Amino acid sequence: MSRLWPPLCATVLACLSFLDSSTALNPISIKGSKFFDTATKDQFFIKGVAYQPRGFTTEFVDPLSKPADCRRDAALMKDVGFNTIRVYQVDPTANHDECMKLFENEGIYLMLDLTGPKHAIVRNNPEYSVDILSNVQRTIDAFKGYINTLGFFIGNEVTNDNKTTVASAYVKALLRDAKTYIDSTASRKIPVGYANNDDADIRLRIKDYFNCGSVEEERIDFYGINLYEWCSPGVTYQTSGFADRTKEVALYSIPVILSEFGCNLVTPRTFPEVGAIFGPEMTGVWSGGIVYEWTQEVNKYGLVAIQPDNTVTPLQDYTNLKSILETDHPVGVKMDEHNEERSVSTCPPTTSGWEPNARLPPTPSAPVCECMVSSLGCVASDQATSATESLGTLLGTICGMTSCDDISANGKTGVYGKYSFCTPAQKLSYMYNLYYTHIGKRAAATCSFNGMAKLTATSRQSDHGCSAPGSGSGSVSGGSKAGSTSGSLLKHQLGEELQFEGFTRIITEVHQTPAFRKHGEMQFNSNLAIAEQQTPSALAVDLLNPSHALEQKTHKLKRLVQSPNSYFMDVKCPGCVQITTVFSHAQTVVMCSSCANVLAQPTGGITRLTEGCSFRRKQA
Repeated sequence: MSRLWPPLCATVLACLSFLDSSTALNPISIKGSKFFDTATKDQFFIKGVAYQPRGFTTEFVDPLSKPADCRRDAALMKDVGFNTIRVYQVDPTANHDECMKLFENEGIYLMLDLTGPKHAIVRNNPEYSVDILSNVQRTIDAFKGYINTLGFFIGNEVTNDNKTTVASAYVKALLRDAKTYIDSTASRKIPVGYANNDDADIRLRIKDYFNCGSVEEERIDFYGINLYEWCSPGVTYQTSGFADRTKEVALYSIPVILSEFGCNLVTPRTFPEVGAIFGPEMTGVWSGGIVYEWTQEVNKYGLVAIQPDNTVTPLQDYTNLKSILETDHPVGVKMDEHNEERSVSTCPPTTSGWEPNARLPPTPSAPVCECMVSSLGCVASDQATSATESLGTLLGTICGMTSCDDISANGKTGVYGKYSFCTPAQKLSYMYNLYYTHIGKRAAATCSFNGMAKLTATSRQSDHGCSAPGSGSGSVSGGSKAGSTSGSLLKHQLGEELQFEGFTRIITEVHQTPAFRKHGEMQFNSNLAIAEQQTPSALAVDLLNPSHALEQKTHKLKRLVQSPNSYFMDVKCPGCVQITTVFSHAQTVVMCSSCANVLAQPTGGITRLTEGCSFRRKQA
């Protein structure tokens, strides 16, 4: 497959240099549990090194934007026998053409982490925002055109113990959206994987979690384990833990690699594990590994040392590893002969030690957040938004004064507010306006917050209609894609004028009695599983005027058939993808299956709906 023309070329010469590069390397693809060269059909084993030089600065350095450094390092890497580098962080706005070309000429592919410290899902307080998705998309755009881009990592040790498992739901949502973006914008499939830290309490569950479910976009394409178990002198393949890890992934349906390896408890390192990684003990299961790391840093894992004049000196680790790789030649299979059929993993059950909800966070939408902000009469001031480090404190203060459900997310319960993915500044503006309008009754004095808020002109009367269908709820992991529905419900486009006979009403009253909340929780938990099995969506019937035929369908979770004497409601609730109706003699309960809100139409005509939801009724 010929490569894309590079997105940016610094010079005409740089552009022309790509004309002869299409045959230097071939794209790597995946078939079953193995990587293959798409042209030669040979199995591809990763012989890689982690590449993130920090040098003599504390500032972030994009190693693929420094051509002089790339030229210095690429030739040395080839001399060792490396065919892949793993880079953990880049600047997507920088130009990477020359470095990627230099590595391509040396036969070296790139495996790139898509997130960095400033745009990452934080394990102890996970959030998935428009900023994170935007940075991931920019990074994909920057590297999808290079023929030697082998794959991306969507996360590295995000969940690292049984106390941070909820974060995996957010990573899986980001995985879904990254793969969807690649599928829609790249000229070839570029695999996306995840790197795990090999924690004994969660290693099996996290392995299965990222490879389970019926939605392909929610499953990783390859799996990495950062494995540092071969440490003590005299340790063997059987006693090191490598044999046990191999057994655990022996029937895995996708490629497995050592995304990091090379214990340094004994230095200089002699890398005894390399013989097993590329020998018969592991090559039937594993697809190679990535040694940590290229340059000597404070953690003392380097193969080479950078000198003050920016030259490098190979260390003893470099020499030792080179001598081993020169004699290790893994034997693989041909692509056409590899016809294994393996099933994806079974999703791990939710327990106290594995807590991510099956319902994933929604896809962040910048237009939704911008629409919401345009409707606000009270917003965060420049003083508030310029102090980014204090936004969390300001949000904590306002959330102590009024409910922050609309901007909050909970990966454990699977409940995500309709603006939970907006930026901290946008969330703060929304909460200031909520306080100003609902508690302050639009009194100017209530839009101050010691100068952190200010009044502003609005371009919309309200935020109704800002949340596109599905914006406040994600997909069910292992189920249908996010935003997918069937039937006639929720097929309306944002801003579309719907023609109905009868009347339209916007519900603004919020029922807050404990009994109603308890009823909602009970109905949600008891009926959601049944509803998702039996009906993707349903129409809500006004039981004030039921027909005999509809009465026969009472208590059944199935789509209703219109009758001449029945009334139907088209229920629109921002933040809901699927709506399930639960019928009883006393009331019709319309439930958003993506959140814990229960919308009820009790007999007697008293309406209790979540604020911002609406219904339209017409005679069938």
